[in-house]
Amino acid sequence: MKIIDAQIAHARYDRDFCLVEAEVSLLIKDDIRPVPYTRTIRTSVPVLRSGSLRARLLADARALYAAMHMPAHRNIHSPMAMAA
Repeated sequence: MKIIDAQIAHARYDRDFCLVEAEVSLLIKDDIRPVPYTRTIRTSVPVLRSGSLRARLLADARALYAAMHMPAHRNIHSPMAMAA
């Protein structure tokens, strides 16, 4: 999986939890599909951390996407993996 481009939209500050929530659109190219495709993921990161807020939002969105689309045989929390 390769992220070709990413855009952040609808970012807002959650004052109660000190988080920034945003919709991150990822343009993804992988080995399965011949054409790049877009996925939008809603994510949040703490405001009071070191590093760029944009970089942290993108990293979190990428990690969430990878976790949601991991093959069942590699995902230890999958019911199929527990049955084996």
